[in-house]
Amino acid sequence: MCFDRILLKRAQSGDLEAIEKLLSKYEKYVFNTALGFFKDSFDASDAAQDAMIKIYRKLNSFRFESSFKSWVFRLTVNTCKDALRKRRDILTIDDNIFDNQESADVSPEKAVIDKAQREEIVGAIEKLDEDHKNVIILRDINDFTYDQIAKILDITVGTVKSRIFRARNKLKELLI
Repeated sequence: MCFDRILLKRAQSGDLEAIEKLLSKYEKYVFNTALGFFKDSFDASDAAQDAMIKIYRKLNSFRFESSFKSWVFRLTVNTCKDALRKRRDILTIDDNIFDNQESADVSPEKAVIDKAQREEIVGAIEKLDEDHKNVIILRDINDFTYDQIAKILDITVGTVKSRIFRARNKLKELLI
């Protein structure tokens, strides 16, 4: 049995230490996911905090039918979307989503070029409609499988593949 599953079982039985460990493990992931939806870290932090509260409150509703990470992602995305609807903001992607891909050994010239390319990619992703943007964020940025994306978005795998195909083609058009 995997470590998350053990922690989840203990957390669902009321073990406060397990709850704390589980929430701590996913805190940064939830915040980074929220950063993909907001223009600044303050708004992302608020949404991430709301998502963590929802995760805590709904721990007992997790039924082990999907990965816990997918479930956390779905709750976080829904929390962010709700916050955006309330504020009538627009869905955006923060440039920080690419930070984990940078290396300390990169020359200053390459870093400038990479930053410009990232900004261009983020700008193109922001121009996609919400359905296409969501599948690109889930698949190409967060590395979810087609099955996981289908569960998160509550659509079929075929629809996921179709949306990814169309989204990537649209991105190619926008970037050329």
